[in-house]
Amino acid sequence: MKIAFAIDLLLERTPEVQLLELLLAGHEDADVYCLAHVPGALQGEIERHRIIASPLGRLVSSTADLARRNWLLPSAARHLKIAADVEQVIVVSSGWAHVFPTGPSTRKHVWLYRFDDPRTALRGLQRVFAPYHRQVKLAALPAHATAYSSEALMKSLGRTGTVIAPSIDTEDFVFVPDESHPGDHPHHTVLLGGMDRASIARLVDVFAASNVPAKLLGDPQGVAVKGSVELVEGIHCSATTAAFTHGARSVWALGDLPFPEGALGALCCGRPVVVSDSAVNREFLGKGVGWYTSDWAATLGLVERDYLGVDRKSLRRQGLRWNGRLFKARMRDFTGAGPAPQASSLLI
Repeated sequence: MKIAFAIDLLLERTPEVQLLELLLAGHEDADVYCLAHVPGALQGEIERHRIIASPLGRLVSSTADLARRNWLLPSAARHLKIAADVEQVIVVSSGWAHVFPTGPSTRKHVWLYRFDDPRTALRGLQRVFAPYHRQVKLAALPAHATAYSSEALMKSLGRTGTVIAPSIDTEDFVFVPDESHPGDHPHHTVLLGGMDRASIARLVDVFAASNVPAKLLGDPQGVAVKGSVELVEGIHCSATTAAFTHGARSVWALGDLPFPEGALGALCCGRPVVVSDSAVNREFLGKGVGWYTSDWAATLGLVERDYLGVDRKSLRRQGLRWNGRLFKARMRDFTGAGPAPQASSLLI
């Protein structure tokens, strides 16, 4: 069976890209379709596949380029047709990949990671096209053969169906036993992904006013750090994030994300987390895992008092539930597409 895969964008390493890499294992000959691709930017398994990008890809080499051309997305998605000889296409969609047309005999299975990707959000005068973009995306979403990354996402679209939770690379978030841990927790780690500029500025003020050390990982969106706050700028893989997690008093993951991968990684390391009280966080983190908060100053005081009293092994068990093996197994059950059979090594 000829199988292809589709994803919205291949511009940088994102959770969607990492999950697609998991699904590609065993499908070495599969093509990958996307709206735009920057060759060499991903440095991983995907680059070994033939990647077919839409004409929009000739105009886009970064998310900044994309922001100026988002109004072209419906046309670009509709003109990227999956080859007619593809028997099955497995789609990892962040709102647009499921719009790619297929032939009448091609089976399509869509896993919707998110419906509204901030990278493809319309800005300024472009927003006049927002209702039309939403209509295009909803109309192309199959009523059947669609799975969702969370119950919260499925309900927000007024749909019913299958929920297949994403995963994190649990092997990167190593647990250091007490007998091997230095015992020092000199700072809090703050993951900036999904946070807006005003929230980042407010959080910097909270830590600086309390003179509590904090390391910010990610894009500060122009917010200047001060006092006890240090910025560790850039795009951080799970392994480098874990390195800043082992010694953290707690991990703050307050961003609005489709899946709380940063918080779950912290739990795998046995560190408590501070998250916002959202439907997605309640779905995957449960009660008693961290501090759901709106008063960040009061929460900081609570964490400072109690961070050494957490049951680290209990936190780790909860984080390990969201591993890649489970995600791949559930996706295989959903799509019916397992790895291609390997040729026998026996000599006859």
